[in-house]
Amino acid sequence: MKLNKLVIAMGFATLALTACNSSNDGTTVTSQETISGTAAKGIILGGVVDIYPVISGGLGPVLGSAVTGDDGSYSVSFAGYDGGPIFVRVGAAADGTTTMKCDLAAGCGGGVSFGESYELDSTFNLDAVIPEITEDTATVNVSVLTDTAAGVAVAALQDSAGSIPSTEAILTAISNSNSSVAARFGLTGDITQLPIVDLTDPVAVAAASNDALQYNLFSAAIVEALTMADATVSIEDAIANFTEQYVDDGGLADTEDSAQATVTLAEIFAQASAIVTAVETAAPSGVSLDLDALSAIIEAGETAALLGSTTPTTGVVTTPTATPTPAVTPTPAVTPTPAVTPTPATGTGTGTGGDAVNQS
Repeated sequence: MKLNKLVIAMGFATLALTACNSSNDGTTVTSQETISGTAAKGIILGGVVDIYPVISGGLGPVLGSAVTGDDGSYSVSFAGYDGGPIFVRVGAAADGTTTMKCDLAAGCGGGVSFGESYELDSTFNLDAVIPEITEDTATVNVSVLTDTAAGVAVAALQDSAGSIPSTEAILTAISNSNSSVAARFGLTGDITQLPIVDLTDPVAVAAASNDALQYNLFSAAIVEALTMADATVSIEDAIANFTEQYVDDGGLADTEDSAQATVTLAEIFAQASAIVTAVETAAPSGVSLDLDALSAIIEAGETAALLGSTTPTTGVVTTPTATPTPAVTPTPAVTPTPAVTPTPATGTGTGTGGDAVNQS
């Protein structure tokens, strides 16, 4: 479910994107958007980032490109955005200069240990997709889980049976894919917005929340689970294989009855636990790491998964139910106040023009 497969399988011709928007009065309105974020399967250094518009289910021409920095961050500014979904791809440079920080407990092969630099080959790709840009700036973090969600979105659009999906269908498919993959791993929210943490940096780990650490541990543990199951599988292939497995199986099983080439949630939790141990072992004496609570969460997750289902499932996206507005009770009509009857004057008066004076 990579970029070329997205275009070919959906059967849509790539559409040209105009360089600017046109207003109703014929004048042109140019705008500048910026997408920034961080790419990680460990932290990716020198990764090539390309930003594409998604138009009628196909991909338009590249809007802008950038190269990730030493911390995996990138920023791409571009004009000509006409609204709609955005597809982000992080690939390896052709000259072999793209590397990642190895965040696998058992190492990344070729003698590369945890925390060391691993050279990514030209087959490496990580994808992410978002429904639209609603402000001048947007954050899109890219990870193994966003790659999986991008594959889920593509599969959902392929279900359009060859017809061009509606704009609403495209936006819904993308939004649901990001949220449902997060939910399958017990995470909340849009995975393109969850923070990237360098698991090989003890200071960054110490400063991160348990939620953020779980997200990043899962991205690393998915790859480690696949490479542990088959030592011939490269890191680059492991990423693609998991996305394909998740899409083809319709989700991820909690556990399995017997050893298989596919991975389960329980196996991912197990590898996440191993990575936590590697993080603690690699931390220098001057850095205080307290990962006991995180370890307990992961161990509980593994235990629950081992007792779970062997049937692959996706995460359930719950839509908050709106609280109905109570009916307004009509204000009762105001009863008119009766007119006041004048009080008669007291005493008996005589004479003209004045009150009688009582004389003794």
